[in-house]
Amino acid sequence: MRNLLTALLAVATTWTILSCAALATTQTADTLAKTDATDFKYIEDSSNATVTLVAGVTGQTISLYKFTLSTSTADNFYLKCGTNHKTGKLYLGANSGLDSTIYPLYIRCASGESLSLVKGSASSPIGMTLWFNQEP
Repeated sequence: MRNLLTALLAVATTWTILSCAALATTQTADTLAKTDATDFKYIEDSSNATVTLVAGVTGQTISLYKFTLSTSTADNFYLKCGTNHKTGKLYLGANSGLDSTIYPLYIRCASGESLSLVKGSASSPIGMTLWFNQEP
C-alpha cells in the first residue's frame, strides 16, 4: 500500500510541475480520451496583454474542459469570454505553472464570444495548452 501511495504522489507531482510543452506531449491522448474535448491547442505569447485563445464564431459556443498555463515571470492572469471574467485572478510566481482540469464541468463562452487570457503585463511570456470544444 505504501508503494502505491508513493507512486500516486509521484505521478500527481509530475503532472503539476511539468511545463506546458511537456504536458502537451504527455497528456494529450490520455486527457482527450477521458473528456468530451475534441480540440487541442498550444499557444505561446510574450507581447499582448489580452491573448485570444479561441476566436468566437457566430452561432457557436466554446466549452473549455482543461488548460495548462506556464510563465517565466511573476504575473496575474485571468480567463474571460467576450467581456465577462470567467476566473478570478490567477497569480503565478516566476518559473511556475498551473494545470487545471475542469472536466466534467467546463467554462462556457456564449455564442460568438472569444475565449481570452488577460495578462497583468503584456510582456509576460506564457505557454498555454487548451482542451476544448467549439460547436453550435
